[in-house]
Amino acid sequence: MRAANSSVLPVHAEPHCEQGGLRAVRELELFREIAYGFTDWGSWYQGEITGEYVFGNGNLNSHLVRLKMQPKEELTLNLLYYNFTIDQPASLGITSDDWGDEINFTVDWQVNDNLYVMGVLAALFPGTGAEQWVGGDKNWLHSMLYLTYSW
Repeated sequence: MRAANSSVLPVHAEPHCEQGGLRAVRELELFREIAYGFTDWGSWYQGEITGEYVFGNGNLNSHLVRLKMQPKEELTLNLLYYNFTIDQPASLGITSDDWGDEINFTVDWQVNDNLYVMGVLAALFPGTGAEQWVGGDKNWLHSMLYLTYSW
């Protein structure tokens, strides 16, 4: 991991690359898809669309490039790029292992001691495998706004 600080802008950025990500379930005997935990974006589910809603991290290989920025102590921004391949495409009745590319933009904002806001914008650009599986080639879009208030 490399960190870069800018003297022009008060922004801390941490470019981070991971090769391989999560492997197929058959290769990780201790991996249980239902026993998930969240510590940071991309730490468990790989991709807001692909990992969380489509595959739940099973039968999926992921490659991740991440840029994490913290312009203020209470605000963290993430830009995550994933390249996904399917470990066993035949199990889905398709021939291509190219699932596609996904981009996630996330915001974590601790507004005050009581209010915490998380937001996500995500886009999946389907590869041949995804097109074969769903029968179409349209991009997939996802957004989420999550608020937590404690007293």
